[in-house]
Amino acid sequence: MLGYLDGWLNQQIIQEPFVAYDQNGDKTYGIPVMLACRTEVGIKKITNKEGQEVISTGTTYLDPSTPVGYNDRLTMSDGSQPRIMRLDDQPNGDGTPVYIAVYT
Repeated sequence: MLGYLDGWLNQQIIQEPFVAYDQNGDKTYGIPVMLACRTEVGIKKITNKEGQEVISTGTTYLDPSTPVGYNDRLTMSDGSQPRIMRLDDQPNGDGTPVYIAVYT
């Protein structure tokens, strides 16, 4: 993790990476991993990966080296498992990734 994010990413979520769809069409997931994060709850209009305007109810910030995908399952501290609607890499002025914003 980047040193300057250490104090900011002071919460945790569980990520289960998407593996495949089973014979019934249900998603299967890999081994759960605890991730350091920062989650902010708030209503925000965003454009999802399909280009549709949708309402996000929270944003979770992750270290930029975290592999995360749209089909992964996230379990928040309250036990909820919101759908990932958008992923954004946020760079600094020279283009170096600073964090990943996960909109749910």
